[in-house]
Amino acid sequence: MFSNIVAKLTTYAQEFFSGINVVKAYSIEQQSSKDFDPLAIQSKEKNISLLKPKPLFPSMLLLIVVSAIFWWFMWWHAIHKRRN
Repeated sequence: MFSNIVAKLTTYAQEFFSGINVVKAYSIEQQSSKDFDPLAIQSKEKNISLLKPKPLFPSMLLLIVVSAIFWWFMWWHAIHKRRN
């Protein structure tokens, strides 16, 4: 789930910034960066996958168009029925 990835990323960032003095004192910025990279890449990939169109969208669009045509026909029929 996307929310799990965001939660892991947020937790890591919070822990990193709360312990920034320790990270700097022991000069482990490179290691911290290496630990963060997989989380960031995973988050990026999940974000990109969410932007891809889903197969449900075309069928929903078709349903909306058919429904609009149906209601237009019903309206047109009702107007012409009154005239006659």
